[in-house]
Amino acid sequence: MRFQRKACRSGQGYILIPAVILIAAIAAIALFNSQQSLTNLQLANTEFDNTQARFIAQAGMQHAIQQAGSQGCGPYTNLTNVALGNHSYSATLNTTQGTTDSFNITVDQDNWIQSDSPTANNGVIDPLKVNSQIGKDYRTLYRFDLASAAIPAGSTILSATARFYVVKAHPQGPVTIHRVTENWAEGTSNWNNMNKNMEAAVLATIPPQSVAGEWVSVNLTSQVQAWLNGQSNHGIMLRAPTEAVDAEYSSRDSTSYYPRLEIITGSLPAATSSISATSNLANGTSHSLTRERINLQQTPSFQRTFQPGAISTEDSWIDSSDLVTTHGSDNTLSLSDDSQRALLRFNLPNSLPYGAVVDSVSLQFYVNGVGSSGDVAAYGVQRDWVEGSVTWNSYDGTNNWDNAGGDADSEAIAQVNVVTANQWHSLDITDLARQWYSGERVNHGVLLRAQGASLTINSSDHSSSNTHPRLLLSYVCACGSNCLLPQGSGQIAMVYGESGGQLSPQDQIKKAYLEAWGYSVNTYEDNSLGTLNIANYNALFISNTVVAGNVGNQFTDDNIGIVTDEILLDADLAMATAAWTESGINIDIIENNHFITAPFAPGFLSIYGALVVLDEGAQQLGGGNAAGRRVMLPLGRNTETNFNWDYLDSNALLMVQRSLEWSKSLRCNDDDYRDNFQTVSFGNNDGSVNFINNWQELDGDGSGPDQGNVEIWQGKLYLDDKPNRDGPRMRRRFNLNGADAAILSFDFEMNQVDLGSDVATLDIKTDTGAWTQLVDFSQWSGSYSGSITEDISAFISPNSQIRLRITNGYSQGNEYIAFDNLRIGVCGTLIP
Repeated sequence: MRFQRKACRSGQGYILIPAVILIAAIAAIALFNSQQSLTNLQLANTEFDNTQARFIAQAGMQHAIQQAGSQGCGPYTNLTNVALGNHSYSATLNTTQGTTDSFNITVDQDNWIQSDSPTANNGVIDPLKVNSQIGKDYRTLYRFDLASAAIPAGSTILSATARFYVVKAHPQGPVTIHRVTENWAEGTSNWNNMNKNMEAAVLATIPPQSVAGEWVSVNLTSQVQAWLNGQSNHGIMLRAPTEAVDAEYSSRDSTSYYPRLEIITGSLPAATSSISATSNLANGTSHSLTRERINLQQTPSFQRTFQPGAISTEDSWIDSSDLVTTHGSDNTLSLSDDSQRALLRFNLPNSLPYGAVVDSVSLQFYVNGVGSSGDVAAYGVQRDWVEGSVTWNSYDGTNNWDNAGGDADSEAIAQVNVVTANQWHSLDITDLARQWYSGERVNHGVLLRAQGASLTINSSDHSSSNTHPRLLLSYVCACGSNCLLPQGSGQIAMVYGESGGQLSPQDQIKKAYLEAWGYSVNTYEDNSLGTLNIANYNALFISNTVVAGNVGNQFTDDNIGIVTDEILLDADLAMATAAWTESGINIDIIENNHFITAPFAPGFLSIYGALVVLDEGAQQLGGGNAAGRRVMLPLGRNTETNFNWDYLDSNALLMVQRSLEWSKSLRCNDDDYRDNFQTVSFGNNDGSVNFINNWQELDGDGSGPDQGNVEIWQGKLYLDDKPNRDGPRMRRRFNLNGADAAILSFDFEMNQVDLGSDVATLDIKTDTGAWTQLVDFSQWSGSYSGSITEDISAFISPNSQIRLRITNGYSQGNEYIAFDNLRIGVCGTLIP
């Protein structure tokens, strides 16, 4: 009331109320704006925290992925409260893995052997040498004493990493590692008794080393697993596969740099592993991420140097000032400030184990001369070209490039600065090579362009093979995968079912695999096998596309190794009474000391069906003995359409290749010693070379080839012991000096022999060694005949010797053992 009266008495009262209302409104608006700004600020701060937490979680995820990669197949360490500024993150690898154990083993024996001093022993000389020069070849031997580590039998090797110290660099080329096949001792081994005792297959590769004084790591997981499985551990041999390599590695006699083997055992990580990462900000904000299907891979990576030369490399250079001349056969490739360019392409079919992931690829070229220094850049080529006719304008001598000078990507994939000549230079082309291997891009090679430089590089046609362009590949395989590259050699006859006059798509795949593994393959239709001469082949591969009735049992009695994935041939090959049928996708490896299964860890292996093997001479179902090695692959199906070889992983493909390698017969036909016993004489020489001496007999019932307990009669050599004459025997000498391999084969028959009590053997020895029993004939009885082939490469010497003898029995009635067509085949050139 007072307020109203006061207002009525004053002329200003008419403006007082609006002023108060306006002030109140302004205050309200100010309060609202203040509150809204605070809300917006709070929202902005929350969004900032969430974004920051997400980024930190992503950082934790990347750290965890990197750590899982460096830890290989385990053991794994999770990340807990890793600081990042004022914040932190944690990460966990979610996988099923039990307890792991680690073992560190040093070399217990090492040596290096030299061809230019073949009897020298270098067991106490450090460093060890690996060298390949004209007139000399040095190789290094290492052996790791696994028994000293007491690794439990049946363990799964998660990783086995050998570490060697480089004393002398070898940029000239790689060093390859091979399994040693015979026993040796550090103090007695030399070139003469060890140089041939290695497998041709490469276990691992040490890439060219440009710097000395560093350790190199080599993945030997599969080989160590094989040794633990029961394969004889004679160690490894390091050798130089190309000329001019001159390397040195430390020995166990080194004062500081002992070669060692680091082994981790345990259970494999789950195939469905994942990683969870969580960030924790200082104010309590957090964020979580999960990455599914983490591929855990073996470490260290596998290395391979690919330097095939002109056979599997295409290279040429093109010149903007000469549009006609092609340079595909030139010894060098010219590059000059973008007016001269070089093209290179490597043929790399199946050059990595199936399923391997490319880690890195470097293209290396040897600079022959430098006119002016500058950069060399590599570009991916976009179309095919022909080495022998490519020019600046034309990719094949007829059709033009879309862009003169070569159709290539606009951006360089890599570049390197070139200053001096007579050196190797490297370009990282990993991204491009990954596209080739994945099939994302066709391999048309690379285009090299100089930028302000003028130089020449050696081509694949250069006379110095060790300076040809090369690729250095690094690849990794999943944990549990056998990352060995299938490698073989020899002649394979492939029998297939006719499909419109040509191989079916599946048989084309099979043939391509066999050839990629190193075998020479000839194909024969199952309905026209009359042209197949098995004497020309090391093994027979029978595809499941055949009509089983067309093949039948016509190869059952042949002494050739047979590998098949046609299950309906089980009975015909006397391996089973009837065809088996599949019951799952795994086989359980319970005996892995066999050559085929040696590299695989015990337990289940994801592969179809069951692996069935039958060794030469083994008892067949239904009676008799196998004339050769037989393998039924675990891949068969009733029809071809039920199974595709493209389903096979690296383990399965390696098993197929090892089956072929195990089954194959070694055919040594360069020279041969032979006695067909067609003439009644102990001096028969029916082969291409002569035995050192005549047969020497020990016969208590006479002497000479026509009488007594040892005699030649009706084209065969007979032995008996009627009456007991203290065991008749025969022996003969032959020279295998210089041979790469040797095979002994013969036919035999026994009559009315008593099992166990009638004993005859065939023995062999070198000029300095003791007698070794090759064949014990007491495993057969009654009237029995057969053929035997034995690899006697371990008994190569200038004065080797075989012996046929009866040690018990063969003294009653018509008991005897007879031999025919005795042959010693030689691979290589004999040294008189």
